[in-house]
Amino acid sequence: MNSMLSIKGLHFSYQNSPILRGIDLDIPSGSIFGYLGKNGAGKSTTIKLLLGLLPIDEGEIFFKGVSLKKSPLLLRSHVSSMIEHPSFYSFLTVSENLDYLNKIFKMGKSRKQEILSLLGLSEHANKKAQALSSGLKQRLGLAMCLFKRPEMLILDEPLNALDPQGIYELRQILRQLNEEEGVTIFLSSHILEELEKLASEVAIIDCGKVIYQGDIDGLTKNHSDVISLKIDNTDRIMQLNYASIFSVKQVDAPNFVEFEVKDEEEFSRLISSLSKDGISIYNITHKSSALENAFIHLTK
Repeated sequence: MNSMLSIKGLHFSYQNSPILRGIDLDIPSGSIFGYLGKNGAGKSTTIKLLLGLLPIDEGEIFFKGVSLKKSPLLLRSHVSSMIEHPSFYSFLTVSENLDYLNKIFKMGKSRKQEILSLLGLSEHANKKAQALSSGLKQRLGLAMCLFKRPEMLILDEPLNALDPQGIYELRQILRQLNEEEGVTIFLSSHILEELEKLASEVAIIDCGKVIYQGDIDGLTKNHSDVISLKIDNTDRIMQLNYASIFSVKQVDAPNFVEFEVKDEEEFSRLISSLSKDGISIYNITHKSSALENAFIHLTK
């Protein structure tokens, strides 16, 4: 797969304190690329360097093989971004915000209707932007980004301040943009569970260095999900020696037990075994994902 964006040996320091220490990244065209890291690892700094908002100390950035040192405005012509908060004119309506963009990019009136429909904003078109919910403001921010038909979308923590319904809706929109519109998406987030559902490729940055880059399966293959079960009695788990068949992580007598499961098939076998052995299950909680466990292991 061809690279949409490549970063080679990127360094950046602030007041003589190194933030990025020679990172390399390769974002494939047509991918949803997840960029993971703890707070302060350098995620937002990377994005600001990509967008030309900070000066590069050392290294180079290539867009579709062309160095941004030679063509510094190339990225702005093909890429849109939303950093931390959506950008729009709060005193204008949703429709007026898009009309303003149309005066700049001259995409035609049909583009506004297309974008309103794509982002589920048609029924909110005449509402003032400042009156929208957090989820709808995120949608409007995306609409502003997508109006000019960018080839790539760079998003920094787009799931912040969204409730579970808003996160679900935004996830569906990003999938649709990627699968139906062919938009390459570079997505920085600390919500690992959502990135696991969205991203095809991930990179993990820690202390200013990229410590993993590749597909999620390659990252999680040696790690498991952790499932917590509330059952009628943990004594039965011990009596039937479940630890010889499944990975028992922890037993909290008398009602709670944790298992590590590698995949849905193993989870299904576990539930079937508990039912067959007459062990009642009152509650199932997904405590941590394989991606989360891999991330913790790498950044510990």
